[in-house]
Amino acid sequence: MPDVLPSPGLHFPVPTRSLLGPGLEIRTVERRALPLVHFVWLWHDGSANDAPHEPGLAALTADMLDEGTQALPMTAFHEALARVGGRLDTDIGHDATLLSLTALSSHAEAAFALLADMAERPRFDEGDFARVRALRLNRVRQVRHSAAALADLVAMQHLYGGHAYGRPALGTEASLERFTVDDVRARHARCAAGRTTLIAVGDIDHATFESLVRRHVSLGPRRDEPPDYGELPSAGARLVFVPRAGAAQSELRVCRVAVPRATTLYHTLLVLNTLVCGAFVSRINSKLREEKGVTYGARSAFQFLRQPGPFVVQSSVQPDATVSSVRDVLEELDAIGGSRPPGDDELAQAKSALTLGYARGFETAAQIGRAIAQLALFDLPDDTIDQFVDRVNAVTADAVTAAARQWLASAGMHAVIVGDPAVARAGLDELGLGPVEERLADQLLRS
Repeated sequence: MPDVLPSPGLHFPVPTRSLLGPGLEIRTVERRALPLVHFVWLWHDGSANDAPHEPGLAALTADMLDEGTQALPMTAFHEALARVGGRLDTDIGHDATLLSLTALSSHAEAAFALLADMAERPRFDEGDFARVRALRLNRVRQVRHSAAALADLVAMQHLYGGHAYGRPALGTEASLERFTVDDVRARHARCAAGRTTLIAVGDIDHATFESLVRRHVSLGPRRDEPPDYGELPSAGARLVFVPRAGAAQSELRVCRVAVPRATTLYHTLLVLNTLVCGAFVSRINSKLREEKGVTYGARSAFQFLRQPGPFVVQSSVQPDATVSSVRDVLEELDAIGGSRPPGDDELAQAKSALTLGYARGFETAAQIGRAIAQLALFDLPDDTIDQFVDRVNAVTADAVTAAARQWLASAGMHAVIVGDPAVARAGLDELGLGPVEERLADQLLRS
């Protein structure tokens, strides 16, 4: 086999920027190879910016945006998108709401006008609202019948309590039933009046995009202050069990509140996560799947957000292996920072997994647009992506073990388990995580 050459790195295009007013910025990257343009409309306002009494309102509002504009009802709006070859996506996270549209560059103005109308002048019809709200209510009810969704929900609620990240973005039955179309209109107005970044990538130059924005977007001042999500909670119970009679598997979440995207340990933690359970050949997946044969797979991730996000190891295991699997996860988390630090080959393999395919994430205009949106959302330098490979390769074994001791020690971990109480609950007291707190699935997402 030929030797694997060092990664050549990546030269990410530096976007051209303009500030069109307080809280309104545009960024463009010109790529003329294909007759396509990709627009991104980034509101620096996501589900975590919902008020405590309105969980799910931002997501419901985002769902309503493609239901038509003030000028075009839903069917006519989507027919107009089809005529310009448009592909529309809406995505909402804790910290941001992202609208994106890819279209033929020959229809750039028509496409951007549709996107601007959708973002700034949505229809918000009473009948459409009732239908979309009913669909979201059904999704809330379905969550209570999905072990994986329950585990994710309970883990975030348990870790964050009353903090904004702990509130369910999907909403609750009570909040969704309480919302009116006027609530959606008010939430949209609050979001649209905040910091906004508009991005264009593809067969378009900066001057043309700026002209489009000036013609189709309100240029009034926007709020530019960071949202107040509240204080992070102090640690409570460390072991939560959600009974699910007859469950064929136990859903496990071993987790803790970790770090924000702004952390100086970002690249070190990516390497650490890859070693622990971020790749197929990682330690925890190898232990639970290959050695023990109790799961189809396990994975882990640091979720990097504006404020400290969670670190989560997740897996579905055989019910009779619930306790032993949680113990194995905790032991592996301790071992990488103590008794079994990574060797040279293991460290090199983890770095290769992160770097050798890294450039594939920036092949298309849509991928570049999303990357620029991430840079804008977290106020990261333009060379952040260029520096990625070098900074990952510079991570040392000592840095990994130090980060593991700080952020992955079992003493700081919590466990959430959804499983059959007749099988999976037995022996949980032996894990050393303290008393078991039980939550009932049919009580979740109601109030």
